[in-house]
Amino acid sequence: MWVSIFVAKDKNEADRIMARLDDEGFVNRIRPGTGGIMQDGQLEVQVLESEALDAQQFCY
Repeated sequence: MWVSIFVAKDKNEADRIMARLDDEGFVNRIRPGTGGIMQDGQLEVQVLESEALDAQQFCY
């Protein structure tokens, strides 16, 4: 199952986060933002649920 760990403001930011996650070996993907509070163009960076805690700590 996929879990969102980061909301990127645009594709460039999402690509930077994904590259960092790739370098550390985290399986990841991006998904168009959904939900009532997301603005146009925002993207969710997602990882596997089993890696979510480690990946989120790595991002912040």
